[in-house]
Amino acid sequence: MNISTRKTSLSFVVGTALTLASTSFVYGDSVAIDNPGFESGFDGWADTDPSAVSGNAYAGSSSAKISGTGGKVEQYVDVTPNTDYTLSAYVKGIGKIGADVNGTRFNRTGGGSDFEPVSVSFNSGSATSVKIYANYYGGEGRFDNFTLESSGSTTPTDNGTCSGNNNLSISTATDNGTNDGHGPLNTIDNDLTDESRWSSNGTGKTITYDLGEVATVKELQVKWFKGSTRSSFFNVHTSTNNSNWNAVLLSGASSGSSSGYETHDVTDSDARYVRITGLENSANTWNSIVETNIYGCGGDIDDTTDPTTTPTDFDMSDWDMEGADPRVGDTMEFDALREQHVTPNGNGWRHELKIKEEKRVAMTAVYEDFQANIKVEMSDGSKAIVAQHHASDTGTIMKLYVSDTSESGFTPTSAGVESDSVASNGIFDVFVRLAREDGSGEDKQLLGTMISGQDFDFRVVNDHGYVTVWAFGESFSRTIEDSTESYLKFGNYLQAQDPETGEDVEDSSDWAAFYASEGITESLLTFSNIGYIRNED
Repeated sequence: MNISTRKTSLSFVVGTALTLASTSFVYGDSVAIDNPGFESGFDGWADTDPSAVSGNAYAGSSSAKISGTGGKVEQYVDVTPNTDYTLSAYVKGIGKIGADVNGTRFNRTGGGSDFEPVSVSFNSGSATSVKIYANYYGGEGRFDNFTLESSGSTTPTDNGTCSGNNNLSISTATDNGTNDGHGPLNTIDNDLTDESRWSSNGTGKTITYDLGEVATVKELQVKWFKGSTRSSFFNVHTSTNNSNWNAVLLSGASSGSSSGYETHDVTDSDARYVRITGLENSANTWNSIVETNIYGCGGDIDDTTDPTTTPTDFDMSDWDMEGADPRVGDTMEFDALREQHVTPNGNGWRHELKIKEEKRVAMTAVYEDFQANIKVEMSDGSKAIVAQHHASDTGTIMKLYVSDTSESGFTPTSAGVESDSVASNGIFDVFVRLAREDGSGEDKQLLGTMISGQDFDFRVVNDHGYVTVWAFGESFSRTIEDSTESYLKFGNYLQAQDPETGEDVEDSSDWAAFYASEGITESLLTFSNIGYIRNED
């Protein structure tokens, strides 16, 4: 499971691909950078479109905005040979900064809802000048206040030796032009939701990744669309020139049982281009990939510190547990029937994690991004709240439900799919409730349906009170009614509610008998591939 916890001087920050040195950069001797904050436009920099000077700045009045594939800014600076350096900048949105040292590039990606500090270290080796740069990385980014600091002379690492197995930076992705609107760039955007995927129908359809320069390719990590319900079949070829291709894996197949990344070992080869040829899947003729990472050595290494940890490393200090520690192996398991945790004003047993009280702020004062794969193993007639943004009182801001009840009144999916709304028949409606901004009530949106034993990918983003949820290829957005001390919870809140009538069982002493009378004997929710970002204003 992928979980990340990161703190800065703000009270609580959890992040994706980003390493923070601190809220300010303090190193050794400074190296002169021409126009480091873009106050004189692009003077001193070579810029490649799509790029522009922006008035949204960390310091001063300007920054560099890079808004599309191929966009970059770069300049050469003088350095001392065999010296350790740290390049730093402030990034808003998402982007990559780096240094090219005699053809070997060192870089780091980062950013956030506001300008965040990002830094990367390198040794100059024999170089007397290096190229520093900022690149596009899957979304619009703004860059400001570059610095380059030395920290003393050392014996440099032999950059000519290719060893280890690193996550190689992918410059771009293309296909043979036959996708269904889910294009190839979706597979390198760090978005693990199903909607952000590449899909192309038929045997022989290809997706090609450009590493930007030749590296030694050793393995691929691929998150296949619907990977837990079907096997995808494929070949892998590599090339140094995008013309002559070398087969490194033939008749490959995904497991059909994993919704996360799967590792596919390939014959080691020197390559700039890596091509996956789809050979359909075990259910139909489509070829679909959610995300791809390519591993090897040499070339342009994505030096981003892995923001993820295993559940046993998850920093629980910012969370309150309602029930026992849910970490089990590489997942989190929430079982309300086992834990039987009771809270005031509750309406059923719980097993959840929630942000501590001292970390709670208004929805309009924070950016949050929560995502996970959720496997549901529940008895017929069950209804559980799986994730929620809770108001300071008991009100709803956002709640995600998995429910096999007669509840109705949902807005259908974009494809016109209606809720099942039949109690205890083994078909679960997955839906979300969002409070309206004017306080007049809430909206209920159907996301999809499922049966016990299946899983789905879920994501919710709160961008200062504008909330978007994704699941089953659906998305739903609203500006919501705010609360001064909102907080995120996730896990298993098993409702003590009659599946036919919707009547609540209010006395907690009656809950055990209620669950037994309804035949609710299983209530396990397993979370994997969890990611969480929290940036407070």
